[in-house]
Amino acid sequence: MSKKSIISIILLAVLVFGLVGCTGTRTTPQPVVYQQPFPKKGIIGGIEYSITPDAGYYRKSKTAGYFIDTLDEPNAPYMFFITSGEKPTTGYGVNIVNIEMDDQNNMVVTVEFTEPTDKNVTKEKTNPTTCLSVMPPYPADVVIQLTNGDMLKYLED
Repeated sequence: MSKKSIISIILLAVLVFGLVGCTGTRTTPQPVVYQQPFPKKGIIGGIEYSITPDAGYYRKSKTAGYFIDTLDEPNAPYMFFITSGEKPTTGYGVNIVNIEMDDQNNMVVTVEFTEPTDKNVTKEKTNPTTCLSVMPPYPADVVIQLTNGDMLKYLED
């Protein structure tokens, strides 16, 4: 048998073994553990981003979701203002816990809404917001989801 035939057989065996698996049993997927805290600046999939926690923003919303804004100038960042909606007290927050790129060059942003952790809150309405800025070259799309997989909705004017 030639070397080429032997290599072909080995590659075929590796491919079949990889598709079928050694036992044929499936395991339950483990929960995703995110690096905490997620870096506030970086480059993912060739796209530069920055996160501004607790970003004050002039648009307010009673419901959770996100707004998109940009400056009217060339190569301006797209800014995604992510809000958990109106809250009755201080102490609530919005944290970006993961950003990754999928196969279609979409940026997938995972967000966690936090609640007050102590009793030292002020009874005043707040609108917790964080800002994700994305510099060109832009991703094909940005998908914003909660840690449980629910998608956040785009909040129109």
